[in-house]
Amino acid sequence: MDPASIGLMPAIIILVTIALGATLKGITGLGLPIFAIPALAMFVPVDVAVIIMALPSLVANSWLIIVHREHLPQMRAHRAFLALGFVGALVGTWFLANLDDAILRILLASWLGLYLIQHFTGIGKSGMFGGKAGLDGPLGFAAGTFQGATGISAPVIAPYYHAHGLTLSAYAFAVASTFALLSAGQIAAMASVDLLTPALFGYSVLATFTTMLFLPVGVRFAKKLTRKAFDRGLPVLFVLIEVKLIYDIVSRSAIARG
Repeated sequence: MDPASIGLMPAIIILVTIALGATLKGITGLGLPIFAIPALAMFVPVDVAVIIMALPSLVANSWLIIVHREHLPQMRAHRAFLALGFVGALVGTWFLANLDDAILRILLASWLGLYLIQHFTGIGKSGMFGGKAGLDGPLGFAAGTFQGATGISAPVIAPYYHAHGLTLSAYAFAVASTFALLSAGQIAAMASVDLLTPALFGYSVLATFTTMLFLPVGVRFAKKLTRKAFDRGLPVLFVLIEVKLIYDIVSRSAIARG
């Protein structure tokens, strides 16, 4: 389906969803693709939705990097995660062009589900999810691959940084810098294989404009949150993301069978 054929009401739903995702992103550094891409995918193919949301993700995360730039030195400890994440984004874009995303979504939901079990039970002490024991590179590659293939890598990136016990602003910087790097690799790969057409770029600019209207709202709200509220609220957001992923998997499976 051509995005130009979307009616008024679906367009409103998409814009409202992008606004909600942008606000959540301003608060925690998370939320934009996980809400916006499934909303777009109700009306256009998944690969089109991923392409449209690539630019808003890059711009929003770049802006958050500037807002929280005092935390830049902390990223030295995550160089392997970031470097292999960029490579993964290039590889993942090939999957976007050639592979059904159902398997990737199942893997994302499974990984985040395991992290939630670990977080709420205390089993494992977050070592695997935090990239300890030399797993930071492979986790970064996995995150980049998911970003390139589905436009959604938060179920890998969010637990990775959460396991390191960062403050709200440090956490927002860490996830934003990672998303920005992966989005840059994703866009470069899209352009190289002619996925980012002029028409889709135009829709991506519109989505970017909507995102940047609401992102500062979340940032202002985040300044009012205490560390305790952040520590309690972030796992709740993870649960919501997990529910959304499972819902998408089940609903797509039902459509495929019907």
